[in-house]
Amino acid sequence: LLPLAEASFRAVRFDKLRESDLSPRGLAPGPAAGAAPLGEPCELGECDAFVSHAWSDPAGAKWASLRAWAERFEAEEGRWPKVWVDRVCIDQANIEASLPCLPIFLAGCHTLVILAGPSWSSRLWCVLGKSSTPRPRPASR
Repeated sequence: LLPLAEASFRAVRFDKLRESDLSPRGLAPGPAAGAAPLGEPCELGECDAFVSHAWSDPAGAKWASLRAWAERFEAEEGRWPKVWVDRVCIDQANIEASLPCLPIFLAGCHTLVILAGPSWSSRLWCVLGKSSTPRPRPASR
């Protein structure tokens, strides 16, 4: 499983994301057919944050929270964070193959960002993800 996770791990720089990447309404998962995916190949351990959210929670509130976190990160680090977000970092044509890799993807990120809305705690994967929080990120690099 580790070789598959290493080969398929992706991240996206925050400034390339859109609010719609956190919303299930009116959008097919992932990029449009034929479009290049937003997520780019990334080494495990080189992603700044794994973003955990529930699809059924309001996208606007999730986006505002993620944006605030990313702006603080940018102010401290001098660059936008690289984040793992399911819609743009999982191969949408082969989701089932990626699911067993989720714990490895989580461990490959420096921190866990939880966008906890009304239904987040009722989603089993979200709760499991919180219990598998990655190692703390050093204060400076």
